[in-house]
Amino acid sequence: MTNRSPRAAQFEAKVHQEYLLDPDSSALLDTILDTMDVIHELSEAQRGQPLIAKGSMGQAVIAPLVAELRQQRALLSSLLKRLGLPEEAAEDDDEVSLARSERARKAARARWDKRKGS
Repeated sequence: MTNRSPRAAQFEAKVHQEYLLDPDSSALLDTILDTMDVIHELSEAQRGQPLIAKGSMGQAVIAPLVAELRQQRALLSSLLKRLGLPEEAAEDDDEVSLARSERARKAARARWDKRKGS
């Protein structure tokens, strides 16, 4: 097992305690945990640093770590949605939680598939 950030380790323990994952979901969980670790490292590196940097033409731009954090958080959100755990599992991680409309869409899709016999 890799040395996980505190949040990733807590999330991993909770998921393994409450859910039995198939191999595909386990692989996806590993990617989620890796992404959480990257977010942790980037957050630590950015702590105490300015949010604004000087661009190539001297203009004020968002610091590169801030931009990368935003991208990693968006990736985490997307990966968590793909994993499809109920909101309670995801909401413990305050980085992201599934949107109500997303959960409703998944429930409607499950009902529709069940009626069609898929």
